[in-house]
Amino acid sequence: MRDFVFYALSFCTLGIFRLLLHWKEEWYISIRAEKCTLEEATIVYIIDENHTIVYRSVQIIQQKAGGRPLILPDGKGDYKEVPRIRFFTFRKMVYAWFEEAGQFMPPSSLDSTAPVKVFIDRMDDSAGLTTEKVDQRRITYGKNIIEVKLKPIVVLLFKEAITPFYIFQVLSVSLWYWDEYLYYASVIVVISVGSLALDVYQTRAQEKKLRSMVHSTGEH
Repeated sequence: MRDFVFYALSFCTLGIFRLLLHWKEEWYISIRAEKCTLEEATIVYIIDENHTIVYRSVQIIQQKAGGRPLILPDGKGDYKEVPRIRFFTFRKMVYAWFEEAGQFMPPSSLDSTAPVKVFIDRMDDSAGLTTEKVDQRRITYGKNIIEVKLKPIVVLLFKEAITPFYIFQVLSVSLWYWDEYLYYASVIVVISVGSLALDVYQTRAQEKKLRSMVHSTGEH
C-alpha cells in the first residue's frame, strides 16, 4: 500500500512529490518504511554525535551454493560460520549484524575482545593464512583501503540542479519569460548556469583533494 501511494502521488504530481521527499529524507523514509526491530530492518536510522540524522540501507551477502562459508568473529579469537551477513556502511566502516548481541557492530570490534594468547599464537604461526581464509576475511572485513570514488559529472550536475535554490530559479525564470521579461530572465539564466558550474567544479575539486589525501596517507 505504501508503495502504491508513493508511486501514485509521484505520478499525479509529475514528480514534484518525489522531489519534495528528496529534500526531506525523513518524509521519504516515513512513507516508504515502517518501524521494526533491527533484526528485520532493511534501513537503519542513525543519529551521530553531532545529532545529525542519516539513513543507511542494510545489505545482505548470502552464501553461494557450493561456495565458501561466510564467517563472523565470535569475540574469542575464532570465527563462526553463518549463512548470510547483514551489514551497512557508515563513514567508510562496515557494521555487521551479530545475532547474539542483537546489534550491528564493526566486526573488528570483537577482535579486540579476543584473549592475548590468540594473537601471540598467530604471530608464531609462520604458515600464515590460506587463500580460502583470506577470501573469507575479505568478505567479512572488506578491503584494507579507503575508497573515495569520484561521482560522474552528470550525477553532480543533476544533484545540484534539483536543490531548492535552482528549482526556484527555474520557476522564477519561467514566469519572467512568460511575462516577456526576456533580457532580465536571460541574465538570471546565465548567472544560474555559471553558479551551477562553479558548484560542481568545487565539489569535484574537493573529491579529488580528499582522494589524493587518502592515497598519499596510504603510501606512508
